[in-house]
Amino acid sequence: MFKFCVASQINEVEVLRSMFCGDKEFTIIDEEKYIMLKFDVDHKRALHHDTPLLSINVRVPWADSTKNVFINIKMPAFYPSAEALRAQVFGTSSLLNKTQEDALDDAISKFAESHIGRETALELVQFVASWLEENVTRAPVPVTQTGAKKAGGKRAVVRTTAKPAAHVVAQTSNKEFRRILVWFCTIAPDRAKTIFEWAKQLRLTGFCRLGSPAFLYLEGPKEDVDEYFSGLRSFRWKKMDLIWEEKAKAPKLADFQRFPGFQEVNVSLPGLQPIFKQAGMEGVYRESLKIRG
Repeated sequence: MFKFCVASQINEVEVLRSMFCGDKEFTIIDEEKYIMLKFDVDHKRALHHDTPLLSINVRVPWADSTKNVFINIKMPAFYPSAEALRAQVFGTSSLLNKTQEDALDDAISKFAESHIGRETALELVQFVASWLEENVTRAPVPVTQTGAKKAGGKRAVVRTTAKPAAHVVAQTSNKEFRRILVWFCTIAPDRAKTIFEWAKQLRLTGFCRLGSPAFLYLEGPKEDVDEYFSGLRSFRWKKMDLIWEEKAKAPKLADFQRFPGFQEVNVSLPGLQPIFKQAGMEGVYRESLKIRG
């Protein structure tokens, strides 16, 4: 079990490294020891339980980007199978009073303990970001909010830019269209097949990135996208969130579409940025994928 745990930890570290690739967004506390450990795992060399804890710092991507808040995450030897992550947030001294700091520490501990048995690092970063947004008073940010629903029936705040980008179609027609971006912890092969079949049946366009985490982007007539998303929610996902959406009216579908068809993209997470950029949607990558991964 120990080897499995360490391999899982390394996988999480690499996923986080690929997502938080900006300047000072991600740091491995002891890079040299991590490289040696990864080498041992990759080459199936013997590991020992006294292997140092993996320790990383991740910049928390919350709405107030002027405040640099970091979370230090430590991965014990038998995480994720039998131990919880250990985590501490720093950079909040000017944001939180003592009561709030204690409340955040307690919330982090409870979150980590309740998720023993599964990889949790990315979700923990997201949890801290959400906690800060809900509990810290800050200046208004340029977003609008709509009441999209998460899997499980809870309501999620979906953010779009307050000022429409130049490419957004003027809302003057009675034909309504919708774009959605959905985040999954992972997508099993059998469900991936269903995802592709449904998109083709409804003639929706976009793409799907499998792996962990997985992303699904869809666009098309609102009623068809609504039907598709409703079908997705009928499955029992380990984790699924609608992280971004946009609605607009246009004379015809061709005026709204950003992608010619629906396909699987086999790229790293940073590799999604040029795909969005080519579609004139780079802002969606910056604002949404960095939050949910």
